[in-house]
Amino acid sequence: NVKLIDAIVQKFDTDRCIEEIKNINPDIIINLTGSVSWNEDIEFIEKVSKELKGRIILTGDMLLAKAEEKMEKYEFIEGVILNFTSKGILYYLNEENCFLWDNYCRFLICCWLWCLFLWS
Repeated sequence: NVKLIDAIVQKFDTDRCIEEIKNINPDIIINLTGSVSWNEDIEFIEKVSKELKGRIILTGDMLLAKAEEKMEKYEFIEGVILNFTSKGILYYLNEENCFLWDNYCRFLICCWLWCLFLWS
């Protein structure tokens, strides 16, 4: 199942958004971030990582040139989607044997709140 929270549209503050995520209890959290909102986004997702056990994957313009650097700095980031049109992330989420040519992740299986895509 895939659930979507758009905290801006739904007018959720940080605490309300985290409560909604807790209610879903996702296995994987995909968070869209951007250069303009990076500081607020990373603060939020770090808080989420401390309160939930779900794997965290980020996507957004801020990460296109700095994915590896950000993953080194923030250990709670499991992966970064560089090309959201690729099917590679589906293989990764389903733990299928694949190599993610257009994504960064900590575990390559041989193969302020903008928008959260939650996979549960």
